[in-house]
Amino acid sequence: MSLPSTPVCLSRLSLMCMAAMVLGGCANTTRVAAPETDPWPVSFKEPGPWLQADAGTQAVTVTDQWWQLFNDPVLNGLQDRLVVGNQNLRSVVAQVAAARATLGSSQAARLPTLGLNASATRADSLNSDNTAGQPPRNTVSLSGSASWEIDLWGRLSHGVDSAQASYQASLQDLAAARLSAQSTLAQTYFALRTAEAQQALIERSIAVYQRSL
Repeated sequence: MSLPSTPVCLSRLSLMCMAAMVLGGCANTTRVAAPETDPWPVSFKEPGPWLQADAGTQAVTVTDQWWQLFNDPVLNGLQDRLVVGNQNLRSVVAQVAAARATLGSSQAARLPTLGLNASATRADSLNSDNTAGQPPRNTVSLSGSASWEIDLWGRLSHGVDSAQASYQASLQDLAAARLSAQSTLAQTYFALRTAEAQQALIERSIAVYQRSL
């Protein structure tokens, strides 16, 4: 029976010692205490007028024609033409009209329905032997009808509420679409004016450089 050589045993022993040292180093970890922090304040340190709104101040109201604040006749004319010729706004206006018609139809369903029918006939009277008898006789009849659906489970009232909400939503969509188109037009107009001013400045700079040259 042969025994392992001495170098192999020494290498195994060295590996075991190294592993024990690594495990011991991992085990000896120092715990760092968390730094102490001040408690959260219950109120802000600096009091000021921003804490409470002044009820006496009145908010500035902006009119629907807000672009008139710039006092630009060209911009005013463009805005007037925008509302008339914009196809997207016309589409939204048609949706508002459809929602208004739906609301009127749902409201009418809660009212009684009245009907009136009229008819007139003219007939000749004949004898038993198919000979002419009395002169022709005119007959006129008039009849009327009335019906009313009882809103027992609230179906009609809920339908009116739904139509009213749809109509209000369509109005808000129209206002948002109009404001978006108007703001886009104003931004594009001001960007054009800025580009024209920059172009005029560059032309003046070129003229100054030419005179200096």
